[in-house]
Amino acid sequence: MSGPLLILQTGNVPRRFGLRDGFGEMFARRAGLAPDDFRILDAARGPGYPRDPRAHCAYIVTGSLSMVTARPLWSLRLADFILRAVESGVPVLGVCYGHQLVARALGGRVGWNPNGLEMGTHEVTLAPGAEGHPLLRGLPPSFPANLSHRQSILDPPPGGRPLAFSAADPCQILAVGEKVLTLQFHPEFDRWIASAFAREHFTTKDGRTVPLLRRPPRGAPAGLSLGVPVRNTPVAALILRRFVEGALPRHRARLAPAGFGDVQAPGNA
Repeated sequence: MSGPLLILQTGNVPRRFGLRDGFGEMFARRAGLAPDDFRILDAARGPGYPRDPRAHCAYIVTGSLSMVTARPLWSLRLADFILRAVESGVPVLGVCYGHQLVARALGGRVGWNPNGLEMGTHEVTLAPGAEGHPLLRGLPPSFPANLSHRQSILDPPPGGRPLAFSAADPCQILAVGEKVLTLQFHPEFDRWIASAFAREHFTTKDGRTVPLLRRPPRGAPAGLSLGVPVRNTPVAALILRRFVEGALPRHRARLAPAGFGDVQAPGNA
């Protein structure tokens, strides 16, 4: 029997963000997972992956403050494990950094988003035919989602289908086969988490939103797509919930309420 869902955490949240949860805990909280339904493995601190990917019922690859194109050793090892998990037929959900890393592990191309930084709450629009995917069935044609990224999938991997887009990124959702789905946006972000990330790039003065004068990383386009006000995004969170319920069908009745209407106040213990 497969073990609990494994959240592959790709780094830590800096203390200056004032958030109580790490990347892994954000997913567990937003999905309403019970403690014995999941484990978190910090991929950036060391491998420790199961020899057989089928040891877990599913995998979630989180976002990160790192860049996929930097190719640190831990990321290369994680990409190798992702490939083995996909080849083993285990469901995989990748988000932001995870979205890009899964695509690259499967043969896609990742690089700087030509439109620059996409930050805040933006409208994501489903592509024609996307409603046929079980995790997207019945969703509205477009919905708000929280974003924080400079890099994007530039070319999908072989067999990959882009299922949604935003004004600044043509690949907001990618499906590869029946069991791999990746999201450029953050379904685990409520408005407080999204605001904490956005504060790194803009401030508010006299009711006006003013981008901070920070130089983008070397080689990155300087554009900024800023979506404000930042808000909760329950439709985006529903995709995460559906993935978890599909991976843990025997635990659906035990899952805690998703809490889409709840928000996490900054700095709460």
